[in-house]
Amino acid sequence: MNFWGNKIFVRSNEKNQVQGMAETARALQWTGDKRDGWALTIFSFYIFFVNGLALGQYSHTTSHHLEFQCL
Repeated sequence: MNFWGNKIFVRSNEKNQVQGMAETARALQWTGDKRDGWALTIFSFYIFFVNGLALGQYSHTTSHHLEFQCL
C-alpha cells in the first residue's frame, strides 16, 4: 500500500494484507498529522463496518439480519 506518496509505505502480499493494514494504521497514528488522523478514523470505521456487515449476514438475530439486508 502507498498512502500520500512515499510518506508511509507498507508492502505486503495477499496473505499478510490484513497485517499490512494494521501496520499502516499504526504508522498513521504515529505521524500525528491531523489529516492522517482523519484518514485513519475513516479507514478504521470502514474496516469495522465491513466486518460488522459480514457478521450480520451470518447473524441468527432476525433484527440484525433485516437491518443489514436493508443496507
